[in-house]
Amino acid sequence: MSFEPATTRFSAVNAEALALAATIAYEVDNTKARRRAAEELGLDQFFEPFEHHNFVIDTEGFVAASKQHVVLAFRGTEPGKIKDWATDALAAPSAFRWFFELAPDVGNVHSGFANSLRDSWAESIRKLLKKAGAGTRRTLWITGHSLGGALAVLAGGACTYDPETLLPLNGLYTFGQPRVGLHDFCNNIGLKFGSVYYRFVNDHDVVPRVPPRAFDYTHTGRLIHFDSDGEPDADSQEQRSFLARAFDTISAVVADFTHSPELIGDHDMTKGYLTCIRNGIESGALAAGKKLPADW
Repeated sequence: MSFEPATTRFSAVNAEALALAATIAYEVDNTKARRRAAEELGLDQFFEPFEHHNFVIDTEGFVAASKQHVVLAFRGTEPGKIKDWATDALAAPSAFRWFFELAPDVGNVHSGFANSLRDSWAESIRKLLKKAGAGTRRTLWITGHSLGGALAVLAGGACTYDPETLLPLNGLYTFGQPRVGLHDFCNNIGLKFGSVYYRFVNDHDVVPRVPPRAFDYTHTGRLIHFDSDGEPDADSQEQRSFLARAFDTISAVVADFTHSPELIGDHDMTKGYLTCIRNGIESGALAAGKKLPADW
């Protein structure tokens, strides 16, 4: 699969490759994941998986590299387990610098997501990125689906604000990602790396509505929404209206999701997101200047 390792603009082929990387991150067999990363994505110079388990959220994924770029891919979560982390208590925000102590005060983030990333970042991910040559010999790309998308955004924050990391980021592509921070944090990352951050949402996927806006959580990045016909729409007003609908509790959102086969299908990484991206490439709808802004 082709890849544009040096670009800092939207790339449909990179979107497909990173969506596939997010899919490969679900492989439980590391040998199979390594083989797929090499054969399907050309990431044949380096491959190391990582995993960290805490009492609620597991942080798993891999770091892999071609001769020109590094991919950090986070595993998401199965639909039946979303209730494990989408709870009112875990959504309590805390300062980003509480998790990355040397970072500046850039705002508040989801405590459950950030706590999980902090432990795995310090123990393994940061070391793997440097070992793979991210930001020095090779450009850095971060991706993830669902929970993995949330961790990908926070990882972008760590690369940008953690003085012990400080790696330049060429691209951040997430799929079906929940909200990860309050307005202050999202405003800051929007200024720092929002121009290379692309957030895909498929039709009525409900996971991007967690945690609810009533908790002061929000999104940032450049939205690409696939409508019910699978057509991509940048900064979709339909999606913004859908996200803005009020829910009193996270439990209400999760109840809707777990009891609706259609919504679960919209959240599916392979049948939902990867299929829409491939269809968009085939039709030309994902080409910048056609369905997407020319300045992307």
